[in-house]
Amino acid sequence: MRIGSAMRWSIMAGLLCVCAACSEKPPEEVEAERAKANAEWNTQVTGAERLREEDEKKLLAQQLAEHDRQAQVDAAREQQAEVHNDQAEKDRLMDLVRAKYFDPAAARFTNVHWNPIKSSLCGEVSAPNGKGAYSGFMPFIVNGDAAVIDSEGEEDHARFTTAAQTLDCTPE
Repeated sequence: MRIGSAMRWSIMAGLLCVCAACSEKPPEEVEAERAKANAEWNTQVTGAERLREEDEKKLLAQQLAEHDRQAQVDAAREQQAEVHNDQAEKDRLMDLVRAKYFDPAAARFTNVHWNPIKSSLCGEVSAPNGKGAYSGFMPFIVNGDAAVIDSEGEEDHARFTTAAQTLDCTPE
């Protein structure tokens, strides 16, 4: 806030008048008036400075609040993007499992989850065989571009067991 120019000129004129000895007041009275004028000036300057500091603090508080709000918005967007990316990767990996079956669209999943380090998708899948009958749920592990499904065949079971141990893919 600025001190009005009329008041500033009034104070300056009073000081000039005192300095030019345009009054017949004793020097002590002139000095007292000068001290009073200086005190008024200092009070006005101090008040203006206090108002400026308050305005500056308000502006800073507003800027900090806006920064915090924007940080929250950014964090929410990042979290939403992460959820979307996780779901897209999960869908991609489940498609790799589906591709192992005669009728991929008919595959059913249960207990689907990520391994502890989110490098592999684990769960159980059941899909119809060539005759249309569901085989029952079988454990699976899929990561990268490879899906391993447990089966009653020794070779598939051994591959699945090794993958499950290596990737820490245990049922939930």
